[in-house]
Amino acid sequence: HAILHHFRAVSLTCLATGFYPKDVELCLRKSAEINGDDPADYDCYVNHITLEKPVITKWDRNLDFYKNQRIIK
Repeated sequence: HAILHHFRAVSLTCLATGFYPKDVELCLRKSAEINGDDPADYDCYVNHITLEKPVITKWDRNLDFYKNQRIIK
């Protein structure tokens, strides 16, 4: 039996706009892989002095990125 895995190329972008002052801590983070067969998880981490706590948005690999966008205000 052969198991085929279909992986499509995806560009992940972590974007934060509209903050004042402009200094924002922003990073796209990759989790550690458990083993070589499991794909890594990614999240977008945003922190700013106006936020009570950092905003962390985990990438949902099941979303169709051309139809679904996540906007946090």
